Amino acid sequence: MKNFSASLSQLFKFRYFKNNPFLITTFILLIIGIYFVFNATVVTSLELYNNPYIFAIKHLSWVLMGILFFNLAFYFKIYNLRRITFSIYFVSLFFLLTLGVAKFFPCSNTGFTPCVKGAIRWVVLNPAPLPEIPFIGQISFQPSELAKLALVLVCAYFFTKETLNFEAKIKKILIYCAPIIILVFFQPNKSTAGIMVSILVAMYLIYGERLKKLLYLLPIIAGIFIFFILFNSYSLNRVKTFLEVNSSEDQNYHQNQIEISLGSGGVFGIGLGKSRQKFSFLPEIYSDSIFAVIGEEAGMIGTYLVTFLIFYLVYLGLKIASLQTDMYNKLLAVGISAWFGFQAVVNLASMAQLMPLTGVPLPLISYGGSSTIFLMTGLGILGNISKSIYERKHY
Repeated sequence: MKNFSASLSQLFKFRYFKNNPFLITTFILLIIGIYFVFNATVVTSLELYNNPYIFAIKHLSWVLMGILFFNLAFYFKIYNLRRITFSIYFVSLFFLLTLGVAKFFPCSNTGFTPCVKGAIRWVVLNPAPLPEIPFIGQISFQPSELAKLALVLVCAYFFTKETLNFEAKIKKILIYCAPIIILVFFQPNKSTAGIMVSILVAMYLIYGERLKKLLYLLPIIAGIFIFFILFNSYSLNRVKTFLEVNSSEDQNYHQNQIEISLGSGGVFGIGLGKSRQKFSFLPEIYSDSIFAVIGEEAGMIGTYLVTFLIFYLVYLGLKIASLQTDMYNKLLAVGISAWFGFQAVVNLASMAQLMPLTGVPLPLISYGGSSTIFLMTGLGILGNISKSIYERKHY
């Protein structure tokens, strides 16, 4: 415990932050997220719990937990990640299989695997009648977020497995990665499955061998996605709403409210804390729609600043990867950067009406425990890799 406290205090020493823009950018985004979650949820929290701070307290607790995991990953020996790769993988697979089995039972909003809007994506660790945690309530998480971390670790492990030839590496990666991607796809959570495929492709490109095979494989993957979207009513309705095939006001309500939020902000915004959309107009205001609140209150300047910080962090991650001589470290850095970047792209594209609304949170900004904790763990690994670069540069 003393060693953990010492490492945590060492992480926040000024020398680390003044020399490491990766750390500075990560924690600036966290602070922005804390503020806007608090600001956006005051009304909703008051209506649901008669307390304006419940959502803010929960989010702050997830952020603190994320910082603890970030700290653990920041000081963890990178070469020891190989030893725990399959432990993380099989834990994620177990929970994904649990959700997969729950799909065969009637949709319910109770128990360990609640059904929310026709999708089963969450595992509740303390459902009723088990006691709730003070200030937090029920503890639930999305196994798909853990699966992203598992996918990055498994790919880096097999791509750098020296005893395997190229074909054997690809077979092993497909054997391990295909099941978790398929299970996420059929939750249904096709946007997250798409992000996972994108991470895999990014790591393959960096590995840089036999790229022609990838060109043959990508159209097949795209075709499979399109096929199951067209023959799944849940996904097809989202696509129809996006394309305004069904122009019902009810079905387009969420997208219309996002458009109102972003449009009313103008260049400079209407002022921090003055959002009108948080008064029960904008659905999912604290999760996947929080960027709309940023646009309303901080205007175009605020949205540009947040977008810049997000992709600056991606740039720093890729820069860290480019400076690595060890292929394992390079692949980890690329995989985590791609995870962060593709998730941001999906959220921002849906806010800009470039793709259907997906429910994917804006990384480090949106409310949520699963995304914050597991993404902070991945960023902690990336920060760990960056230490040698910035320390070597400045000392």
